[in-house]
Amino acid sequence: MKPPRDCLSWALEAVLQSDSADPHRYGDVVGDQNLLEVIRRKLETVNKLTGQEIMVTAGANQAFVNVLLSITDVGDEVILTKPYYFSHLVALQLCGVVPVMANSDPELKPDPIEIKASITPKTKVCEADETG
Repeated sequence: MKPPRDCLSWALEAVLQSDSADPHRYGDVVGDQNLLEVIRRKLETVNKLTGQEIMVTAGANQAFVNVLLSITDVGDEVILTKPYYFSHLVALQLCGVVPVMANSDPELKPDPIEIKASITPKTKVCEADETG
């Protein structure tokens, strides 16, 4: 699935306007300020969303770790549905979060019954990928 054409043009505009000499490299953890401003304007004008905090990451793994660091504490539990991304398990372990495994259905889709059975008072997140 490709991003919408408008998003690509807005992103390209932000990169071209970047003050950074190397806009293709890792930068500020919340994202390039010019790109963030373009996204913020788009959200306000097209989607009518204001006052939203946004972040642009270098990839899904960075986003996953940022979310964990934002909403979990050491000892909290996060449900991972099988199959899961190995890097997500490692991120949980590095953050001191307890991974709780939940089986998927025969088509490798998250099984709501398994997920519900895995929830405890320490559960903060259920990370359910559909990798099949």
